[in-house]
Amino acid sequence: MSGIRIVGTGSAVPETILTNEDLSRTLDTSDEWIVRRTGIRRRHIASDTEGVHTLAIEAAEKAIAAAQAKDPGFSREKIAAVFAATMTASYVCPSTACILQEELGLPEDIAAFDISAACTGFLYALQTAGHFFAAGKKGYILLVGAECMSRLMDYTDRSCCVLFGDGAGAAVVAPDERAESCFYEIAGTKGSRKELSCLRQPQGDGFLHMDGQAVYRFASLSLRNAVEKLLDMAGLTLDDIDQVVCHQANARIIDSVKKRYPGHEDKFFMHMEEYANTSAASVALVLDDMYGKGLLRPGMRIIAAAFGAGLSWNAVLMTI
Repeated sequence: MSGIRIVGTGSAVPETILTNEDLSRTLDTSDEWIVRRTGIRRRHIASDTEGVHTLAIEAAEKAIAAAQAKDPGFSREKIAAVFAATMTASYVCPSTACILQEELGLPEDIAAFDISAACTGFLYALQTAGHFFAAGKKGYILLVGAECMSRLMDYTDRSCCVLFGDGAGAAVVAPDERAESCFYEIAGTKGSRKELSCLRQPQGDGFLHMDGQAVYRFASLSLRNAVEKLLDMAGLTLDDIDQVVCHQANARIIDSVKKRYPGHEDKFFMHMEEYANTSAASVALVLDDMYGKGLLRPGMRIIAAAFGAGLSWNAVLMTI
């Protein structure tokens, strides 16, 4: 598949922070227990006046501003599609993507739809953009991952509520015509509701439920396999990759992958300490954070990989 270049990124998180110490006041837990098992110290929690659509709009505006600063050929009038990844949308309908089209003042003759795939959602949006470009679509595509996972949390359930936070990330992408550009993708599904599910009322309680050990085993194996399969597809080794961008669910999961690649540990960026697991927003938040820290530059090869409810996993290897 032809390449994709990332033109601009942006992110948004709520101002309210819920720390491990805060949780320890109402749960049988501690900062030390949570950090040792997850690497998480705090998470951002949306207020009553915030939602997926407000966070998505803020992140998207920042991504558009970054694109305008970096690419003289870009304008919001040239955005040809909007893909929003979320499982906690503010509205059943209209879609978050349609709200973005209106609020951002984007053209009306564009495709705009949501992708509900939990933690793998943003990478599915990126893969969908790749297929749009491969089919001859011109212009730019706005990708957004946004979640208010706090809306699904039972804050008496220590196995889940310590893991998740709220936030949004966005990226403006375009076709990449550079000769050295590459874009490889893989995805997989193991349909199962036993390990990770959320059933709406009245059939269920509306909370997210998870078998932590089963999810850990699935996530560790799927991430390792994703990295290996992409490298095989591209005929590369991790020596040829500049950064590995993993879904930020649990530090222990990413550590299990890093152990397979001694000497390359510094290529696996982690920031779940500050944000926790933001589901579909996770990879997009990481990309924006890494760009802001100067860790990502044009021409780099990266692998981005995610896993989540479904059970599902996906990954891309691309030149940014």
